Amino acid sequence: MDKLFLKLHPKKIYLQHFSKGVNFLGTVIKPYRIYIKNQVKGNFYKKIQYWNKFLAEKQGKLNKEDCSQFLSSINSYLGILKHYATYKLRRKMLTKNLSPDFWKYFNYSKDYDKITLNSFSR
Repeated sequence: MDKLFLKLHPKKIYLQHFSKGVNFLGTVIKPYRIYIKNQVKGNFYKKIQYWNKFLAEKQGKLNKEDCSQFLSSINSYLGILKHYATYKLRRKMLTKNLSPDFWKYFNYSKDYDKITLNSFSR
């Protein structure tokens, strides 16, 4: 610290054991593994519940703008999750938690890392 001329604030230092990991951009970085934070999983689940309720209120009918917003919302979470070991989480969220009525409009990739609009829905 003397060579870099750094000065640490005495009340803003928090040291913990490396095995507890470091929070960084929605993940917990631990030695040999990076986990998605539970907060990200919970937010994804809440977003899916929001869209399930939205579709129920629309009585199963989505317009072009709704489809676009749905794709943007869900694909943003899938884009984050696909960078980590979350295959089972993505599969569960899309197949078990998302309403089956969505699959009239959308397809998911075999790795559950992206949702696309059905060709006949366009």
